[in-house]
Amino acid sequence: MNKQTAVKLGMNKPAKYVYQLLQKHHEHVQTHECPCCYTKGNSLVIEHSIASHIAVLTLSEYTYDDIVSILDDLQDMRLIDCICLRDDMYELQLLQLEKPVRAKKKEKAA
Repeated sequence: MNKQTAVKLGMNKPAKYVYQLLQKHHEHVQTHECPCCYTKGNSLVIEHSIASHIAVLTLSEYTYDDIVSILDDLQDMRLIDCICLRDDMYELQLLQLEKPVRAKKKEKAA
């Protein structure tokens, strides 16, 4: 997510940080195993608590209540959607998932 998009959405720094962290984690889990979640399309299917999983990802930089508030903000901005699949199983959809930017190849001089 670029700075202009974040400003346009009125996103504060913690919300931007958590959203980018979720994007990176989603990308990482596609190729590496995570003991608490797996990917399904643009979603992370998380066992137990979404906020607790994010607390682990942020190395407990934010309190549980802060993370819940950030998740509420991200839902209000329509960047994520949280769905309870069953007891202790949640789907966190990343609604504005960005594709990774790849560097352009340099053209060879003729």
